Amino acid sequence: MTYPDGETRYDGDWVEFKRQGEGVLTGPGGEYYDGQWRDDNRHGKGTGCSKKGEEYDGDWSCDKYHGVGLQTYVNGDTYEGQWKLGKRYGTGVLTVAGPAGYRYEGQWEFGMANGEGIWCGNSGQTYSGSWKHNVRSGIATITWKNGDEYKGEVE
Repeated sequence: MTYPDGETRYDGDWVEFKRQGEGVLTGPGGEYYDGQWRDDNRHGKGTGCSKKGEEYDGDWSCDKYHGVGLQTYVNGDTYEGQWKLGKRYGTGVLTVAGPAGYRYEGQWEFGMANGEGIWCGNSGQTYSGSWKHNVRSGIATITWKNGDEYKGEVE
């Protein structure tokens, strides 16, 4: 079915005039979704790409990332892990590309590092400890490239 805009197209299963089952939705600017549908929403396993070129492969619920999946951003950053209602939630790994890049592996809530996690910077510094709302907080171990180490409270 081609939508009235002439650029959006859905090929797949329908039930009572709603996308249901397996299907592919393509839109303008390279936007697409290939996967499962329920009640006209992306729901179940699927792969999608936004107009910006960001890709997601994983679980969906009610048109949002929900469950486990891999998101690849246009700049090369990636997040692989758990999602809840479109936000990073649970455990996962964020890898930030570029010379000032880093890797964070740990707990997430509402899209932010929250709980225990390990941050490793391209500079050779590592931080292992607690996070609160994307900020280092609590007891931690910080290790520098030269081997120096700090263990204790971080605020």
